[in-house]
Amino acid sequence: MKGTMHTDQEPLLTSDDLRGRGWSERMIQQLLPTPDALMHRRSPQGSRPVHLYLEERVREAETGTVFAELLEKSIVAQERAARAREKRHQKRVQDIQAHVQAFSAGHLRNILSPQQVEHLAAIEQVPLRLVVWGYHFRDAQRHQHRHGLGNLGKRYMQDLERQLLIRTAEVLKQVYPWAYSQNHP
Repeated sequence: MKGTMHTDQEPLLTSDDLRGRGWSERMIQQLLPTPDALMHRRSPQGSRPVHLYLEERVREAETGTVFAELLEKSIVAQERAARAREKRHQKRVQDIQAHVQAFSAGHLRNILSPQQVEHLAAIEQVPLRLVVWGYHFRDAQRHQHRHGLGNLGKRYMQDLERQLLIRTAEVLKQVYPWAYSQNHP
């Protein structure tokens, strides 16, 4: 949007342009409290005002010591926020891994006998391991939803689901080694 012209042909910058130059909202409010012009941007959600600032006025503010101090504080705050986000992410990943590793044979309902598995496999005409998987899939789902990890975002929930599927296969191979052996289809 840079290069939008004011009535007397002076270049104007948007708030987005300023953020691209390192400005924070606080810096804009403190150093340029009133915009030089307003423009309305139309979108499917409606029209919203866009604040415009004279480029000359922006450059003048950027050469001051107040700008330098605020920029330094902004950078420190952004770095602190990034470290905090990373720390929360690592904790979330560790919590998910611990929850997944806690899934064990004790979470499986009614372990099937080899005769039951073979009977079901014959009826459904599927390999033994698929009978076992289908029978215990809900056990893994129940464990997934009892995670106690708080509100997981979509990305974390997908990661939990993926890891729990892998863990479920490991547990089922331990409990039903004969269903996963090379001798059975």
